[in-house]
Amino acid sequence: MRRVSAPIVTIVLILLSSLVPLVPRKAFAEPARSGCGVGRGPALSELSCELAAGLGERATGALVAGVTPTGEPKIAVRAELGARMAALVAGALGKSATAWPSTESSTRARSLGQGSRPLVLVTTRIVDTRIEVSADAYVGRETLWRRVRRGGSGPVAHAFASRPLDPEVKSFLPAVPLVAREVMKASGADRDTVALACGDADGDGAPEIAALGRRRVTIGRLRGGRVETAVERPLAALSPIAPAPLREPIAAAWFAGPGVLELGSTDRAFALRLDGRLETLAALGTRVPWPGGGCAPDGELGVGSRVTPCVAGDEAPTPAPAEGAPFDTVAGARIIGKGGTVSVVRATRTVGASNAVVTAGARTETVENAGAQLALGDLDGDGTAEVVTSLDTRDPSTDAVVVRSLLPKRGVKEWFRVPVPNGVRAISVCPLRAAAMAPIVVSTGDELWVIR
Repeated sequence: MRRVSAPIVTIVLILLSSLVPLVPRKAFAEPARSGCGVGRGPALSELSCELAAGLGERATGALVAGVTPTGEPKIAVRAELGARMAALVAGALGKSATAWPSTESSTRARSLGQGSRPLVLVTTRIVDTRIEVSADAYVGRETLWRRVRRGGSGPVAHAFASRPLDPEVKSFLPAVPLVAREVMKASGADRDTVALACGDADGDGAPEIAALGRRRVTIGRLRGGRVETAVERPLAALSPIAPAPLREPIAAAWFAGPGVLELGSTDRAFALRLDGRLETLAALGTRVPWPGGGCAPDGELGVGSRVTPCVAGDEAPTPAPAEGAPFDTVAGARIIGKGGTVSVVRATRTVGASNAVVTAGARTETVENAGAQLALGDLDGDGTAEVVTSLDTRDPSTDAVVVRSLLPKRGVKEWFRVPVPNGVRAISVCPLRAAAMAPIVVSTGDELWVIR
């Protein structure tokens, strides 16, 4: 007997407040950033745009120099990242700005200033899951005599920006292996969980876990071996029961951006776009959102095999892997290549099938013996997608989480599998980490597992 998703619960890790009506509103965690984008494009491009906007006219015509980048804790960072960041900031400042060709120490970089031309120092730091960059604009050259007499001259303008790591940033860090070194287990999870999401729920830069179940949505943290719930919402207050729910619910959840969570289930009348407080931003046009962008149309036996915009005004989503028979599960992810290109990879399983179909642009791959739990993501930051699946089995005691990679040219390679004797209810891939594989979150009934 084929296992489809399970019940609906959302465990998003944050502390927060109340419920609002189904009226579109702005996500609380989405600050205005001069049109530079937040998490939808390459991190370095967004950062340079935001820094240039923050420095403003005081950096017009500047010489931009990159300070030797650092990584914490004990993360080795190639010096070229500093020069790359300086070149991008110079480009964002305009044609009259130029970039110093190499990365320098802070003392050496500060001495590069000359005359009335502004000098911008760009300082880059890698911290676990994020890249943090600051830019300071100075006027005049900093000399030893000037530091002694005046204690150094301060900047005339300052800007700071931060983004999650992506493969372009990871290309300046040591490669990480795809191995499961540890499985952390937390009790107290909702047994009805049918979908998980892992991402930045409150816009603070730290990843959270969201879980969707049949009766409620919750926000919590894994702490001391338990799921610590901070806030929850009954689904009845968010979306009414569907007129004709499926026997086994099909569900999906994902973070569409910082502080923006999309989730839905065939149990409910419509899917939702929520902020980090679980307040409603919009009711979506179908019951199940498609991770990576768009929504899956409603179907009689599953979800429709097309992908459509979730609400009027959304950008046109990339196509589904195939059109025809309905699907019993959908997955997707935005994958950023090492060169900064952004693409959407999608995965599906047709009702009655035991194989998943993965589409990356014009490329299509088949993953055999895939269960109804699918997730996509870039676990090692190499710019190619990993496919994380359960097994197509009738016996939960033989279930497992299996991690495979799309090979650069053709084919799929399995890296490892972790047995899950209680059965896999839902899977999600967390954001990239600087010095390790991105964690995988698994619902196994009344436990959440984090594979890392």
